[in-house]
Amino acid sequence: MIRIEESGTPVDALADALEVLDDTEALARAMAATASELVRSTFSATRSPDGLPWRPVVRPRAGIGGALLLSGDLRDEASQAFPDAYGFVLLVESVKGVHQRGSRKRNLPARPFYPVATSLPASWEEALGAAALRSLQARLP
Repeated sequence: MIRIEESGTPVDALADALEVLDDTEALARAMAATASELVRSTFSATRSPDGLPWRPVVRPRAGIGGALLLSGDLRDEASQAFPDAYGFVLLVESVKGVHQRGSRKRNLPARPFYPVATSLPASWEEALGAAALRSLQARLP
């Protein structure tokens, strides 16, 4: 026989809190917004997500400033995060995505704007975790 008793927190409130934890889409949206900001920051800082500086541009061109910021189109495309029920995706579909990994054939250095390792840099992990926590706290009863 199973017996459930209340002890401090009403069972209904606990059930409501568990429903909040099960709302993965809301968590994904919050984390996607933070990931978008993190990607944009790599462009403005001209550094990879790990904090390594991008190789300077050999022939600087006029634009809105910094490497890969001639028009801002790549930054804008790269920083679009697409959330779903399971998480989110960052994706560059244009040919300009070659800047992420570089090209020996074109003598183009890698200037990564997405993490390249199998794990997130600590700063990204912390920022995404904080976004998830804020999202949960905002919806708790």
